Amino acid sequence: MADDLSSQGLFLQTIGYFHGDFEEKYEAAKQGSLIKSSKGKIILSEGQNYEQALEDLQGFERIWVIFHMHKVKNWKRKVQPPHSEKKRSVFATRSPHRPNPIGMSCVKLQSVKGRTLFIQEHDLLNETPILDIKPYLSYSDSFPEAGMGWLEEEGEIRNYSIQMAEECGKEMEALKSQQGIDLYKSIFPRLSFYPFPKSFNRIKALNQEGSFEIAYKNFRLFFTLDEDSKSVYIFEIKKLT
Repeated sequence: MADDLSSQGLFLQTIGYFHGDFEEKYEAAKQGSLIKSSKGKIILSEGQNYEQALEDLQGFERIWVIFHMHKVKNWKRKVQPPHSEKKRSVFATRSPHRPNPIGMSCVKLQSVKGRTLFIQEHDLLNETPILDIKPYLSYSDSFPEAGMGWLEEEGEIRNYSIQMAEECGKEMEALKSQQGIDLYKSIFPRLSFYPFPKSFNRIKALNQEGSFEIAYKNFRLFFTLDEDSKSVYIFEIKKLT
C-alpha cells in the first residue's frame, strides 16, 4: 500500500509568478543573499482574493518563497556542487536537479501593494511559478550553530574579493549607464562565490596558466585568480560580435 501511495501524483496550484531580470540559470546567484542589488516582484493571481491573504505580511523583513524550478528538466542522484571536489548526493545539496524541482528562497521583503510583493536579494528566474509564501521567523528559522555535514570537511568557505583594471571599471560603468547592461550584478556574485571552472557558472580555464574566462551573454571577462589571498583580478573585457 505504501508503494502505491508514493507513486501517486500531487497537484499544486500556482498562486502567481515572479518577474525579474534573470532569464537564465547561470545569471542568478547560487544563494539570493549574494546579490544585494537584485530586485523583482511577485504578482499573485487575480480572482482569488489574495490581497486579503497578504494583509498582515507587511512588517516582516524577510519571507520564504516556495517556487517551482520550471527550467529544470531532469533530476540526478549525484551532483557536483560548488566547494566540493567530488559529487554529492542530491539530498545533501541545494542543487535544482531534484525529483521534485521545488525551490525555497529566503528573500528580503521591500513592500506589499495589493497582490504584488516587491522583493530583494533573490535567486529566482523571470516567470518562475510561485507555490507559497511564508514569513521568516528569526526565533525559529535560524540555527547558526547547526552542523553542515560534508561542507565542514571542505574547510572554511570564504568569498573572494574582486579587483579590476581601471579600464575595465570604466567600460563596465559605460555599459551600465549607456546600455543598461549591469555586469556587476551578473558577474560579481559568481566570481565572489566560486571563481573556478564548472559547467554551472560558465567559467573556463585558459591556456595561460592562472588565467580564466567567464561568460555572460555575448560578453567575456578575463581574470586571474590568487587562491592564497582569495582574490580575483579582472584584466580584460570583450564583446563577441
